Amino acid sequence: MFRKWGAQFRQLHPKPFQGVVSRLQLEGLSIGRLVTNCTVEIVGEKPRDSLAFGLVLHQQDSSHFAHGTPLNTNCLFGFDPQREANLVSSAAGLSVVLVEVNKSLLQLFANQLGHHELDDAFFRQNIVTAWPTHIDAYSSYLRQVIFLMDHHPQILQSPDLLRLIQGDLLPLLCNALSQPQQAPRPLRRAEIVAQAQDYMIANLHRPMTLAELSIAVHASRRSLIYGFQDIFGMGPMAYLKQQRLNGVRQALLAADPEHATVANIAHAWGFYSLGHFAHEYRCLFSEAPSATLRHTT
Repeated sequence: MFRKWGAQFRQLHPKPFQGVVSRLQLEGLSIGRLVTNCTVEIVGEKPRDSLAFGLVLHQQDSSHFAHGTPLNTNCLFGFDPQREANLVSSAAGLSVVLVEVNKSLLQLFANQLGHHELDDAFFRQNIVTAWPTHIDAYSSYLRQVIFLMDHHPQILQSPDLLRLIQGDLLPLLCNALSQPQQAPRPLRRAEIVAQAQDYMIANLHRPMTLAELSIAVHASRRSLIYGFQDIFGMGPMAYLKQQRLNGVRQALLAADPEHATVANIAHAWGFYSLGHFAHEYRCLFSEAPSATLRHTT
């Protein structure tokens, strides 16, 4: 599901990464589940020909953000097709269900149920906070589907059951979206953080200081530090280092081990002390960069 979207996963805190991705495909509708055991950032393009959105199933704290907006288990997020996917999980990990539905199919169900307000303008708000009683029925049904995906996948081979799931889930979704509560607001410093991220991504391969970053985004160092700490649980320079380490990892995985070297790739991403780099890489990804290059994991 994520590969189809072109989304990228970036691990942010040192921990042996464990993740589960599962998906159920129905006609005009797909249900995917993502579970991780540590902090990840997910960014990238969303499909343009359908609506794609998520729901956090389990949340031990409030440290889940979409575009700098704190999420809770009543939030359906990611609707706006003009905005890239942007999700940051908490340090405890992530458990999220992602649904992708054909726009015409959802519109058909919405019209049949009298929810004519669920149009393109409605979904440009990107995040919808539903009434707890409405979202509970939707999330409960999703949990039942996930249970079948995990424990009785053979049952889901039945075309009749798949049609039943589609016919049950979409009305529950339409009902959850109707009469939404006031949507949560982005954190006060979220716009500054987003500008800083854009500047970092554009300059990942060269040295950068906090002073330079502060000048580039016209914000104080204090605002940058607090903003990144609120959303990512780390300061801006630590976040920049994690982005570079993730960039190295992707480059190592894509490289030909017969011709590429860890040193050359690390240098290209701004790491010049190989001993220090190897230590930080192993701490974050629980393996040596040479093992990644050999694709032995």
